[in-house]
Amino acid sequence: MKGWAKIIAVNIVVLGFLISLVNVLSITATRIEAAWDEKADSRGTLPNFAHDDWAPEHFREFLALNTEYRSYYGWRRRAFAGKTINIDQEGIRQTVQGSGAPAAKSIAFFGGSTMWGTGADDKHTIPSLFAKRSPDHLAYNFGESGHTAHQNLNVLIEQIATGLLPDVVVFYNGVNEVSQCRRELRPYAHAREVEIKSILDTGGLNFHDPGSYLSLLFPIERFVTRLSASLSHRFGSRPPAFDCDQEPAKAEAIARLLLWDWTIAKRTVEGYGGRFLAVLQPVAYFSRTKTDQIKIEADRAVQYQAVYPAILHLLDNEFAFLKENFLDLRTALDRDEYIYIDFCHISGNGNDIIASKIDQHLEVNL
Repeated sequence: MKGWAKIIAVNIVVLGFLISLVNVLSITATRIEAAWDEKADSRGTLPNFAHDDWAPEHFREFLALNTEYRSYYGWRRRAFAGKTINIDQEGIRQTVQGSGAPAAKSIAFFGGSTMWGTGADDKHTIPSLFAKRSPDHLAYNFGESGHTAHQNLNVLIEQIATGLLPDVVVFYNGVNEVSQCRRELRPYAHAREVEIKSILDTGGLNFHDPGSYLSLLFPIERFVTRLSASLSHRFGSRPPAFDCDQEPAKAEAIARLLLWDWTIAKRTVEGYGGRFLAVLQPVAYFSRTKTDQIKIEADRAVQYQAVYPAILHLLDNEFAFLKENFLDLRTALDRDEYIYIDFCHISGNGNDIIASKIDQHLEVNL
């Protein structure tokens, strides 16, 4: 018994040491990650925000956001209460409504992170700025980072099923469709398909699950993954991250899916008497504006040159019936000012331009 007691005692000591080592490594990795993220997301210091003292706080809050799994459209951000970002229990970001009399109409905006408002406080998102310009509309922001038009469609159906029938529905798409040009993604996929498939293929091992002991290792795993990717980028050779420029059939498939999503959204909204507007969003690669403050990546630019023309070609031919519901904003930000904070996200001045273009189009056409 004494021998067994000694073995058990040694094992307890070793286990305690290993747990302490994991804690130390996790804390160290977390601190390195925090410093890395602070350096990586320095967008709050861009000249776009020279007169916006809320910008640094916005990006600190942005890094603190978490997401949770949602059926049929993948993920939605968890509730958050901050100085620049506020998200309710349903994952919907706050829209600051226009002043004046109660709104007589409603308008629902769908899209990815640019519609959600990366780079803007609650007052300067596209829906909030639209509501300011058109206070007779109660505006909703159903945008979410990474969401494609197909995910937007699923969210729209959920909202209709719960009783919301917006007078106007706006889909703002393009960027996350082109993100499907990543080599590992299928045209009919969302950005986290590979991540979710990997978790299922490994029997549910998930570093992100707070109920799993593996969550203790998450900071280490994330740091090692990021370090490995950085070293590979600097010193290794790897195939191109995107392939739509080499696979025209994939580019066309992505474009066709977007147009079918717009078609189904149009028919759904018009089916209950609403109005639908599909917007092709601008990116820095097609805009004649100041870009010396951001990095322009050539490998991503050629993907837009493959997919966007495919969208317009199909729109002219197979989906001509969508033209009355279509607004092309590729050149909307052609201004001699700082607008982009990266290749697709824009600061409040850009959001105001987009809101104005949408408002003007709706007044004339809808």
